Formats: sequence, C-alpha cells, structure tokens
Amino acid sequence: MLRTRYDNMTELELKDAVLTFFRLAQDFSSQSSDAHYSYNALLPRLNFLKNLPRNSTLLDLGAGDGSLSTYREWPLNPRLDIRLLALSLSKGEMFNKYDGFELKNFETDPDIFSNERIDAVVCCHFIEHMTNPEPTIKFLANRLGSGGRIYLEWPHVLSKKMPQRQWLVDNGVNISTTRSDDDGTHIEAWDIGQIQSLIEANGFYVEATARIVLPDVADRMRDVSKKNNDVVGNTLAFWAKFGWSQYLIAERI
Repeated sequence: MLRTRYDNMTELELKDAVLTFFRLAQDFSSQSSDAHYSYNALLPRLNFLKNLPRNSTLLDLGAGDGSLSTYREWPLNPRLDIRLLALSLSKGEMFNKYDGFELKNFETDPDIFSNERIDAVVCCHFIEHMTNPEPTIKFLANRLGSGGRIYLEWPHVLSKKMPQRQWLVDNGVNISTTRSDDDGTHIEAWDIGQIQSLIEANGFYVEATARIVLPDVADRMRDVSKKNNDVVGNTLAFWAKFGWSQYLIAERI
C-alpha cells in the first residue's frame, strides 16, 4: 500500500492542511518556467519515455492535449528515434507532433492502430474514466510483445476525500481538479493493489509502483503561481504536495 502522512486525515483535517499549504505561499523571484521545468523533469512518465529501447513505437493512450510529445525532445536526452501514436476522443492541440493519431472511444471501439506494432504504452489519467479497468489491461497484454513496457498513472484513493475544487475557489485559490468527483467523467480512483493484480494476471512483471510526491517542487510551484493565482501552477502544486497521483510501470513477460 502506498501511503503518505495525509492519507489518515479526516476530510476536515485535509481541508485545513490544503488551505494552510496555499496560505503559506511566499513571493518568489524565480520565473514560473523554472518551476514548471523542475516539475516536468522529475515526473516518472518523462523518465519512462526517455529510457525506452531504441526505435520504439509508443502509444499515448488517452493522450489529452498531446503534451507527452514535448518529452521526445525536451529537456535532455532527445529521443527522436521514438515513434509516437496518440488515441483520444478528440484531437489535442499538440497532436501534430505525433506520427499518427486516432479519434475514437476506446471502451466502445478498442480496435486501434491495428496495423501498427506497439512497443510501449503510456496510459496517463485514463483508467479512472473506465467503468472497468480490466479491458484496458487485456488490451495492453494483447498488443504488447515480450519486453513491451507500460506506464499507468491515475488518481490515488486519497483524491476521493480531498476538498472540492469549488470550496478552494471560494477560499481564494484558483485551481482545477482537487477531488476526484470534481470531474464528472471520473468513475473510480482504482486501488493500486487491484490494478497490480490485474497487470500480473495478464502476463506482466510489475517493476515499480509509487505515489508522485514532490514536496520542494510543490512549494516552488505554489510560490511562483501566487502572483497571478495561476490555475495550472496551483493544481500541479497541489497534486505534487499531497501525492494525488500514483503510477505503475510494468514489462510484458
């Protein structure tokens, strides 16, 4: 079980902890780009991509705006040898940086990139939208050969008792999703033990599981976001401070 000091708090205690975190923001002279650089450079999904085998084809499953594509060249160790494919319900603003994309609903039409060999999959903030994570896991098992690699990231169960976004907005913090049900498309913050069991039952070695907790970066992101009460910076700071997300890395047997 992946735990932080906040997991045993009541909802009232979490409200106090979160509001105190934001009220401790200091004026910070650094540029916001420096804090964002530090945040992204320490993310496990960046390190996952940078360490894929040469000439891999990577599927970004639930690609959102397509921001994963920036990691192919940035910040260090360019990996222009990696082929990037994206799947999403709608075209993201950065999809032109991919080598191909498909727009469809995975739950109703999982036949995606049927003519492509897929060597690795990043599935970031995707399975919490699924009514059942098992079809996603079976898809990964069916499409990846021996040595194929997956990175899954989704909200930790703590997200279900965090203060709601509107409460923080009412208290002066401009922020996006803080509680899982702030997003009406979220179905479940799946237990990582359940996901690990599914992964292993479908022919994967689980190499790593962890929470994304970046305390110093969270403080700096909060501080540089104070001046303009920046919604993106505040949200990333919140997620990094409280371990809002968890991840799993596995390899196909």
